[in-house]
Amino acid sequence: MRRAIFQRTLLTLAVLLTAASSSLAQSAATYDVVPRDSIVRFTVTKFMVERVDGNFHDFRGSIRYNAEQPEESSMEMSVVVRSVTSGARGRDRTIQNEDFFHSSRYPHMTFRSTGVARRGDGSLDVTGDLTIRGVTRRITVPVRVLNGNGNRVEFETSFVVDRTGYGVLGTRWSGGRAIISHDATIYMKIAAAPAAANAAR
Repeated sequence: MRRAIFQRTLLTLAVLLTAASSSLAQSAATYDVVPRDSIVRFTVTKFMVERVDGNFHDFRGSIRYNAEQPEESSMEMSVVVRSVTSGARGRDRTIQNEDFFHSSRYPHMTFRSTGVARRGDGSLDVTGDLTIRGVTRRITVPVRVLNGNGNRVEFETSFVVDRTGYGVLGTRWSGGRAIISHDATIYMKIAAAPAAANAAR
C-alpha cells in the first residue's frame, strides 16, 4: 500500500515538474522587429547650440525574450546606413561619405547582445557589441520594457555614444573644426511580433 502511494507521489511530482518546465519554456519566444512601428534615431549638436536629428528607416532585428527570466533573453539588430534622413538632402549625402559613415564600405551598423541583467526598477541592462563603420565596441544600455507579453513586445532605450570612437569623425568636412558634438544620443523604440506570425504574412 505504502509502495503504491509512494509511486503515485513520484508520478505526481514528475507531472508537476514537467508542467513547470513546459510553462517556463513557453515563456521564452522569438520575435521579429516590426520596422513600421519602431524608431531608430540619433541626435547631435551643431555649433554647440543647434540640434540635428537623424532617423534610420531600414533595419531588421530578432529578439528572444523571456518575461519570467529576462536574463535568458537576447537580441540582434542590423541598420542600413543609407536609409538615414536628417531633414536636408545635402546633409544626408554628407553623412554617407567616407568622412562620416562611409556607407559604401560599411553599409550596416549592427548590435548583438551578450548579456541581459535586471535592474531594481524593473528595467533591464543589455550588454552587447555595437559595430559602426567596422569598429566594434562593447556597451551596456538601459532598456525599458513597455510591453512584454502577448503577441507583441515593445522596448525603449536612450543612450550616448562617442561617434569619434567609431571613426565617424567629420573632420575633413569641417576643416578640422569641432562643428558637430562628439556625443550622439541614440533613441530606439522597438516593437516586435512573433517570428512565426511575421513569416506567415
